[in-house]
Amino acid sequence: MTQVRGVTNGLRDRRAAEHRLQEAIRTLREQRLPSTVILAEVDKSKGDPDVEAAAVVLQGSLRSDDFVARWVGDELICILSRCTVSDATKIVERCRERVSLSCGVTEVRLAERAVDTVDRASQLMRKSKAMGRNRISTG
Repeated sequence: MTQVRGVTNGLRDRRAAEHRLQEAIRTLREQRLPSTVILAEVDKSKGDPDVEAAAVVLQGSLRSDDFVARWVGDELICILSRCTVSDATKIVERCRERVSLSCGVTEVRLAERAVDTVDRASQLMRKSKAMGRNRISTG
């Protein structure tokens, strides 16, 4: 496994994601610009793409300054600056046309820690999986 400055096998890793999430929180506090977090698990079935291929689909649907990384296992985290939950949901809908993803989408909140944002996104992602996979839950 190749690992260079927060990149593993060409896909950014959790450490890079944690750093980017801290930047999003600072931006919200200093400039009052929203950021949205998407936690997506690649739904596995015969013929489905692997995590790296799903990350390519996500990155291709996002803006150039948005961020995609492997969070843990088959989970990807996307951090979208200057983006509302509604706009992020539309982006994920386009991605789900090409790859099966169970997603939790939530906005970074002013008075919370990064771990709280990710926990909320994770709970929403689990809700999507419980509803039958390849779904989006927002909150």
